[in-house]
Amino acid sequence: MSDEEHISELLDVFNDIMNKINELPLHPKNKILLYSRYLLSKISWDFTVSDISKTWICETLDSIATTYIRKWLELPVSATLSNVLLPQNKFGLNIILPSTKFIQCQTVSRSVLKYSPNVDINNLWAVTSTNKNIQLLHVIAGCKTYLDEGRFTWRHDSVLNFLASTLTAVKNSTLYADIPGFMNPSVVTGDRLRPDLLLVTENRCLYILELTVGYESNLQVNANRKRQKYRDLINEQEADYDKVKFVNLSLSTLGVFGRSSENFDGMLSSLKCDAKYSK
Repeated sequence: MSDEEHISELLDVFNDIMNKINELPLHPKNKILLYSRYLLSKISWDFTVSDISKTWICETLDSIATTYIRKWLELPVSATLSNVLLPQNKFGLNIILPSTKFIQCQTVSRSVLKYSPNVDINNLWAVTSTNKNIQLLHVIAGCKTYLDEGRFTWRHDSVLNFLASTLTAVKNSTLYADIPGFMNPSVVTGDRLRPDLLLVTENRCLYILELTVGYESNLQVNANRKRQKYRDLINEQEADYDKVKFVNLSLSTLGVFGRSSENFDGMLSSLKCDAKYSK
């Protein structure tokens, strides 16, 4: 999902929920509680992982929120929200605008990097803190220097190696992985299209697993691209196996699984892998 699509979807969700809250036959105080505890919590994930401008949030989401809050509290046009936004110990209503929630989420995201037990993640925090011109997306998913050094490939292959090593425990199966130490998937698929991992089970079921490790806001885009890429290969292999299942494992650079990875859980369950690997 591109940043523009993400912003458009976020705006639609925000408008839709605010409108539904507004139409509920509730006391204004309860409407504000729904806004604060439900809506802001729902969009906090978007604020944490996406590359959205604070200026856009202030100009768009804050404007929508203040319009409804004014309506619910029946404030005149001349009234200011400054007192309403104060905490309760200062005689306010402790209402948080989306821009404030955005800052809180970004702070949490940065803290995860800063206090990670991984030294490389700490260095990432240091680099993106000292140079304001370096964006997190560029550093962890788009830096040409890192690409030339093979860091992105190493990250991808490290995850793939763990998966392959884990799946070797599946009884009466044959595993192929596109990394050293394993039979190459090209033995089955040829060199034109070479998935990251193939697993043939004893009941002639072929699992085609494609791993993508990318930035959080690109998870769905990557998943759709890979599914389109291997569509013809899946159809070709159906002639040689009783079942062919495509596992689109999309993983973010910070360890978040994409929605397309749901069939990965199904694969682990079907293979009766150890429960600790399916969690």
